[in-house]
Amino acid sequence: MLLASKKVRSRLGKAKSVEVRLFAPEKNGKDWNCQFEIIGPDMSYKVDNMGVDQFQALNLAMRAIEVLLETKAELKPLRLIKDLGRGGFGFWMRFDAEI
Repeated sequence: MLLASKKVRSRLGKAKSVEVRLFAPEKNGKDWNCQFEIIGPDMSYKVDNMGVDQFQALNLAMRAIEVLLETKAELKPLRLIKDLGRGGFGFWMRFDAEI
């Protein structure tokens, strides 16, 4: 089941943007799988992230999305626009607050 989707804009225009789709974690044996897709011009990635529970699978997927958008060689020429003030694309933020 699709949980969320987001368009990540490109400095090269709307036609060069990518869409990220995040799916709800699903039970897979003892573990949980949280799948996501990154779909852009002439490319598509489907990635499975396994966790010991739903939260871990979801957390790992969110971090993996951020890492792929930052490091995948095929995405670099698209010059994707980061969310200003957040330090990344807005999929993963580190909080150093004490509770």
